[in-house]
Amino acid sequence: MKILFYLHNYQINGSNMAALNFMLGIRSQSNYTFSASAKERGPMQNLFNSYKITNFVEEPCTETALQHDQIIVNSLIRFDAISFVCAQKIPFLQFVHEDWAPSDFIGGIHPDWGWYLPIWEDLQDNIGQAKSIVFPAKYLASHYSSYNTSVIYNPVNGESLTGIKRMETHSKKLDIINIGTINRRKNQGMIIDYCVNSNDVESARFFGLRTIRDHETEYAQNLMKKAASNPHCRFEFNETHFPLSFKFSDKTIFALTSIGEVLPCTIQEMMHIGIPVVAPAMFGIPEIINPEKTGMLYTPNDMSSLSNAINLAYSRRSSISKAAKAFSEENFSLNRQSKKLLDLLEI
Repeated sequence: MKILFYLHNYQINGSNMAALNFMLGIRSQSNYTFSASAKERGPMQNLFNSYKITNFVEEPCTETALQHDQIIVNSLIRFDAISFVCAQKIPFLQFVHEDWAPSDFIGGIHPDWGWYLPIWEDLQDNIGQAKSIVFPAKYLASHYSSYNTSVIYNPVNGESLTGIKRMETHSKKLDIINIGTINRRKNQGMIIDYCVNSNDVESARFFGLRTIRDHETEYAQNLMKKAASNPHCRFEFNETHFPLSFKFSDKTIFALTSIGEVLPCTIQEMMHIGIPVVAPAMFGIPEIINPEKTGMLYTPNDMSSLSNAINLAYSRRSSISKAAKAFSEENFSLNRQSKKLLDLLEI
């Protein structure tokens, strides 16, 4: 069987990494071959090529689609691909990475994204023709209870995390890391505020300096300017590459401040290697973070709550690290999660 993944772009992000992991996991359990299609070039193309996965840079295309037996559409953001495969009467699966609830599809220009969105009622009939819709979080699946949905957590491939190494350190202070594009929706200013008001932080490292829109450049510059005013903490702003490449120690905490993802892959990746996670109590995140056991939750946009969560995660980092790794091995297994998707493909 030949399977085509419709991606939004070829940038390195959690959604595309989840797609790659699904491809690798299914391929290890079958003789299926995979292709990927996106409208924009990007570094994921080289990554796909390294795994001998054919990739196309094009709009939804009949010639390409008909070369494949099954199509998977990654995220509701590819409404053009959804409309196309429905019009062609091609069966497809769809999996959603972020918080694309029906209320988001308001028609016209979305004020934050600048993208054109069709009226939800027009899109609803098309989605109803999907063979199945796959979600990584029970929270999001509840928005689509009228459809045939299956909750499948995005798989974590340990081989893709080989650029992350544990380091020995004599430091007695906290090291905070954050992974995600620097923009307002990712809300990294909360981490800066925590560091400015704490003498217990030695370093704060941000991976993902790339800004995706012009107005975010000013936000990133202001963020770095504020960070520079802190005399007792070293700040790093780094581009994100694949595989994720950084060092961590038993003093490292991962702080997620974004308020737009249902269940970010970065949380799963950090749990997989035993870095304690601090994340907002929203969407599907509480499904995998058991407070004070597999991580720490805080009230979204609440600075005091975030501070308390970081302090508790740091003080209990050893037990959280062990519990998080065990939870990841049980629930984010590459083979197990890919097998669930493979079963849907073979129905």
